[in-house]
Amino acid sequence: MADKVYRCGNYRRRPSRFDHRALSGQGRDEGREFSRGWTIWAAERSRRIFLLRDFAEIFAPISRGSYGHPAYKSSTLRQEGLEYTFPDTNEAIIFDDGTSYVAYAAFTVVDPKTGETKYNEANVKKTTIRLSGFSKVDAETYLDLTEKYKNKWRAAFHKYRYSPPTPWGTPDPLEALFDDPDSGLELPMQFMTCKQIARYFFESDELRILTLRGFLTSWGCFPEDVPGIMVTIATIHLTLGWETAAIAKGGTQAITNSLVSVGKKMGIEYHINSEVQRCSLKTAKPKA
Repeated sequence: MADKVYRCGNYRRRPSRFDHRALSGQGRDEGREFSRGWTIWAAERSRRIFLLRDFAEIFAPISRGSYGHPAYKSSTLRQEGLEYTFPDTNEAIIFDDGTSYVAYAAFTVVDPKTGETKYNEANVKKTTIRLSGFSKVDAETYLDLTEKYKNKWRAAFHKYRYSPPTPWGTPDPLEALFDDPDSGLELPMQFMTCKQIARYFFESDELRILTLRGFLTSWGCFPEDVPGIMVTIATIHLTLGWETAAIAKGGTQAITNSLVSVGKKMGIEYHINSEVQRCSLKTAKPKA
């Protein structure tokens, strides 16, 4: 596994190093310029990458029902009426020619109260069959990446999401994967565009389209944007449907109702349709 490199959609055939021109459609001179541009892109996009991480940390755990989030393991919100259901299928798409793709969760929830999950071999086989319908290569890639996700990416991704940023110069849990030859990840991926990521991992138009849709709908990233490694892993996670979806019973209003209920019991006062004139932090209890 360690001697393989992703190249323009073919995970099974790989040169000794990245072929930047194959990913970007550029010639030799443009390819050199593309390489030099990595550091420039990193600086230009760093603010956006951090904003995306803030969004994922604060908004996603509750709105998308992230049952891996520590807050979900608390019984407080469930006692206030927040309950999730976990379907067996995850990502799905219907194409213009009438064909479709449905991913079955590789990790399914076995305890709805705690969010505990378990690897589901039967679902992995179902997804593999679905992928084989339009790309044998992508089906093989799915199996290989699923192993990497199970053994490497998953733990690092969870640790990254629920840990404070590391000091400057110290690799975070995801960056540390770049130094692991068995992870399938390499440093240039940190600065590749969404379009290059889609071409890099997948051969078929179907999965490339779905990956670009994931970048756009989940993160607001267009094909020429540079998403960073966290958003890249999260989007591939969507494309291949590794984790089961979580749907709040009663819709998103149930989330709001439970949060408001918990807040009131903590002494929080809610004032809707009201402008904040000033915030006071003079006492232990902030006031607005």
